[in-house]
Amino acid sequence: MDLKDLQKAKEGRSEKKPGAQKGMVEVTEHRIEVKKCPCCGETSKGVFPERVTAHTQYDKQIQALPAYFSHQHFLSFDRLSQMFKDIFGIDISPGTCTNIRNSH
Repeated sequence: MDLKDLQKAKEGRSEKKPGAQKGMVEVTEHRIEVKKCPCCGETSKGVFPERVTAHTQYDKQIQALPAYFSHQHFLSFDRLSQMFKDIFGIDISPGTCTNIRNSH
């Protein structure tokens, strides 16, 4: 199979993994295409970069904030979640704040 064969293929479906959501935070969305070869009928799918391992990922600076604010300022995870929404425009659940803090 030649790469040109897939370029001629009708558009298949695409998959995406967004970065953070919006606001003051930079968002990087990664997309791959899934196409069916018009010659052999085999489905080919692109590959996400190795560092993209989850549907939504946060950089190290964002990940540091739940630990800092929960330990140094005794903010609850509900309040941390609200802080992310108010300041950065990011919807991070209290559970995600817990998971991020516990991973450090």
